[in-house]
Amino acid sequence: ELGAICGPNTPVVGNWFCDICSAKNDENAAYCGLCQQGSRPKHRIGWPSAKPKAKPPPHCCLSCGVRAKDFSPQCTSCGGVLELSCGFCRATCRSDEAGQAGAGKVEKTRGEWFCGECWRKFDAHNGHMRAELPGRWFVEGGQHWQWQADGAKEPGGSIEFQRNGKLQTSWGFGRWSVQAGGAMVVTLGEQAGT
Repeated sequence: ELGAICGPNTPVVGNWFCDICSAKNDENAAYCGLCQQGSRPKHRIGWPSAKPKAKPPPHCCLSCGVRAKDFSPQCTSCGGVLELSCGFCRATCRSDEAGQAGAGKVEKTRGEWFCGECWRKFDAHNGHMRAELPGRWFVEGGQHWQWQADGAKEPGGSIEFQRNGKLQTSWGFGRWSVQAGGAMVVTLGEQAGT
């Protein structure tokens, strides 16, 4: 068995071995190239799924079972009560209780519903960011910005200012700082952009 994985036939990430004839196969092959009977394993450890899993719409009607992507105070199909799911932590709340103090509310920009606990955490984070960022860089609704290189027609990604000079981006983590005069310096990996 050790001979099957050593030498010129050494597997690489993504290869799989046939459960019928033990032949090595490429990740994209659905069936064994040698015996044409064995098939690629359904579950693979450490591999990203070939197809991203689609998340079901977050809100579900407790009467008819219809799922809804967008927030609504009631089911658009039958008028029943919806089980709302927080856009961040996935905590649930009934739509007939959502208007009660502290139960949660809809974020106006994206139209997503968030639970009261997530709103409390967001408000605390927003307070810290108000203290750290200069006024011209602080945005009341959050610190998520689109990043667009000079001359590009579409944004290339996004950056989000975090506390203590940390930066979360579409490309990984970075740092931010403010120079004298208010210029923002953003460091993505090894390069800095102003």
